[in-house]
Amino acid sequence: MRCRLLAGVMALAMTGMAQAQSVARVYDGTLALPSYTEGPPDANPPFDALQPAGRPNYPYTIRDQLTDRRAVKPWRAVFLENEYLKCSILPDLGGHLYGCTDKINGQEMFYANTAMKFSNIAYRGSWAAFGIEFNFPVSHNWMTTSPVEVSTRRHADGRASVYAANTDRVYGLRWVVELSLRPGRAALDQRVTLTNPSDTRQRFYWWTNAAVRAFDDTQILYPMKYTASHGFADVDTWPVDRRGTDNAVLRNHVYGPVSRFSHASREGYMSIWQPRTNSGVAHYAPPDELPAKKIWSWGVDADAMDWRRALSDDSSAYVEIQAGLLRDQETYAWLEPNDRIEFTETWLPLRELGGVTRVTPRVAMHLFRRPDERGVLRLKLNAAESFPGARLQVWSGRRTFHNELLSLHPRRTASWEGPIPEDAGPVTVTLLDRAGAVIVTHTEGRFDFTADSLVNVGPQPGARGLPAAGASDGTWLSWGAEREVNGDLLGALEAYRTGLRSAPGSLPLYKAVGRLAVMLGREVEALSMLDEYLRQVPSDHEASYYRGLAHLRAGDAREARLALEFARQHGPLRWAAERGLARLESRSGRLADAADRLARVAAANSEVQLEASMLLSAVGGTRSETATRWRREVLARDPSNPLARWENRRAGGAEPTLLADLAADPSRIISIATRYLEYGLYRLAQELLDAPYPAPTGAPEAGVPRPHADPIIGYLAWYAWATKLTGVAHLQDSASQRPVSHVFPHGAIVRHVLDSATRANPRDATAQFLLGMMEMQRGEVATAAGRWEALRTAGVTFPSLYRNLGAAALLLGDTARADAVLDEGTRKEPGNPGVWSLADSVKVLRRASAASRAARLDAYPDKAGMPTALVYRYARVLAEAGRFDDAERLFADRWFSRVEGGTNPRGVWMEVRTWRALAAAGGGRCDEARAIVRGLATPVARLAFTTDGMAPFLTREPVRSRVTEATRMCP
Repeated sequence: MRCRLLAGVMALAMTGMAQAQSVARVYDGTLALPSYTEGPPDANPPFDALQPAGRPNYPYTIRDQLTDRRAVKPWRAVFLENEYLKCSILPDLGGHLYGCTDKINGQEMFYANTAMKFSNIAYRGSWAAFGIEFNFPVSHNWMTTSPVEVSTRRHADGRASVYAANTDRVYGLRWVVELSLRPGRAALDQRVTLTNPSDTRQRFYWWTNAAVRAFDDTQILYPMKYTASHGFADVDTWPVDRRGTDNAVLRNHVYGPVSRFSHASREGYMSIWQPRTNSGVAHYAPPDELPAKKIWSWGVDADAMDWRRALSDDSSAYVEIQAGLLRDQETYAWLEPNDRIEFTETWLPLRELGGVTRVTPRVAMHLFRRPDERGVLRLKLNAAESFPGARLQVWSGRRTFHNELLSLHPRRTASWEGPIPEDAGPVTVTLLDRAGAVIVTHTEGRFDFTADSLVNVGPQPGARGLPAAGASDGTWLSWGAEREVNGDLLGALEAYRTGLRSAPGSLPLYKAVGRLAVMLGREVEALSMLDEYLRQVPSDHEASYYRGLAHLRAGDAREARLALEFARQHGPLRWAAERGLARLESRSGRLADAADRLARVAAANSEVQLEASMLLSAVGGTRSETATRWRREVLARDPSNPLARWENRRAGGAEPTLLADLAADPSRIISIATRYLEYGLYRLAQELLDAPYPAPTGAPEAGVPRPHADPIIGYLAWYAWATKLTGVAHLQDSASQRPVSHVFPHGAIVRHVLDSATRANPRDATAQFLLGMMEMQRGEVATAAGRWEALRTAGVTFPSLYRNLGAAALLLGDTARADAVLDEGTRKEPGNPGVWSLADSVKVLRRASAASRAARLDAYPDKAGMPTALVYRYARVLAEAGRFDDAERLFADRWFSRVEGGTNPRGVWMEVRTWRALAAAGGGRCDEARAIVRGLATPVARLAFTTDGMAPFLTREPVRSRVTEATRMCP
């Protein structure tokens, strides 16, 4: 038996001294990277009714105007560094970790893309491949390439941290990610906190998505025997699937993208190993906290090569290792008001292991036997921290094969090898620290897997379809609940209403409609449903809470109090009800009583603790000490929290960059202001809204107005002053003069303020226009259309007015009206692509000829700057109209951004060619038709007939049918 340990006594003594002197640092800087610019964001609000079901974007802008214009850009960066790792975080790109260099071997743990090259992949469009992305509450979320809040801390224990955080505008959910390095530890620690500060339950999931640079021989080493596809449509074996492909090696991904979720495994780690660099990266999360895992790659076929070019300047490849809370990325859950979820993740660099067998937050292990030496067991260990005086034990049953002391250190890979008798059975390796506690243990071939007999390999039961006419109320309730948790709130509402029409007395449907109507801001409908439900089920505390919330928003304090007092008795929403009661107390001037109520729930949620601190600070006196203590507790957990920082500034704390940080995103200011207004703290709202905001930190994304130019901030300021003073109409006038481009209002308080503005001055066109957006978003299409039509009739124009009005007419089923409005819109809003594309869609519905549609699109004023989606539409229409040369000219010298799972330029070009082939065949020009068809049969062209990203090519069947018909006519 031979033992080889790569750490001597002297080396350990020296490294021990170095560790004692080491520190972890955090500091600001920049990263200069070649970066591709974006065109302006879409000025048209992305109303849910106009988006793909379950992909809400309102009140964010769509950012799909990507370009091929490249320039070196100095990105703001925050650096974390200790003696082993140097990591960088980019605040203006979603707070993503960009890279993390292992200083021991010089290897990069993640995919530090050499350029910021954006493609249309995220919810809003713009997305770039690099580093670690934090996906909450949806995948590739709304802020993935936008500025988020970032703060830094040095801790008393020597740890250094970067906190990235954001509160989204769609659901109001907040995430905080703390990335930390500790002295003497070769691992990046990640702590995640997810909270729901909103008043209603909200859908969510969490996926940490890390991109790792990959090569053809990259190995995907996950502890799993089975994987599931998206939507759990099928279960397959791993690493060798039913097709016989070994998916653990990247070069074998020849059938398109590989996107698989770990199934029937409760192991806590996943890893990537790079044979060419003898290094890798591993991720660990406790399986009871973060159980789900996924592997993704674009593959190695021709389409994958195209994606490499689309996402990088060096045609490099990467794979994504992902960890989540729920089983797949089609599964969402509800986060209730005041709920908080916390979990930890750890990233470890791997060196000289040759592979991976087991990983913990402290040690990575590779235990293996070579095929030609089955009687020799080999072990390699990477330690994330020093373990002096550790004990290595190798045993099987009652037989011990090795037992000795050793010292592990992060700078050294420890290895051991020794002969094992063939009759020994599975061998266990255990590493103990000097106190006898287990650091890591593993038995050959043993993992925490579900029994094979309980795993059903192959296709799984499919999703339920739309219920048939006459379906039971339970069927409609189930269908609506599925729509609701998947983000299609308007579809869910229609499902519940349909169920009520077939089962008018269904109590579960009354409750479902009422609760959802509150979430949508439809208080009148909510109360009619919940009143009837609670009349028959008076003991339902959840329904009583939502009824109280509806009355609170409607301004009925007495009914709100009665309902919320009942809801606070018990149940999961009792603390949310207490919060609602605190608002009633505060609005009545009883700040101390309100603060006392919030104090009962302060521990449940940082945002509630902040609100309690806010109220205690307003009370003053001895209560200020408690307010300070609570505020400091919140800042310790969430140091970039805008409200906490603003309250700290008000109390005299040092916040030198706060005003510039808030100016970077006016929604942060609006969020704080609405919190003050909810509690009737008008003076505090005034102080915030009237602050002298300087130039913003970093470079805000295009389209975001400066605070002094944001009409919502203007209206909130007017309202805050108007509650105490008369003669402030000039403030409303000032707000109404501010531009509304890219301003999409949201939130109950903003809706109340805009409604107050229209009552104070019915001729305030800006307030009317903005209020119409909120009505359209919550499905009150006719009401919104009435407001906008009044503006159009009065000759008032706003960006997207005609597109919005035309969309409303279309949703109301009046295609003739939509056609007329949008035709007018192409003259009044000629630079709005949304008007042109929607106008053409309406003409399709009205069965207009291809020639007339093409003639209309010919009038588009900026063909050179025509957005990609409109170019595709125009090319298809031209081809259908027989104008093939014009259609093909659209593809000359034009750059197209790729869309994951959507149409690509090659596919549209092929459509044009198939129309041409069919026309040639119909005209008897068979040589021309055959030549075109032969051109479509090349391997590159065939890609459009198979897959484009993860979804089938969208127009595959029409394309095939045209080719088939042309071939039949010209065999």
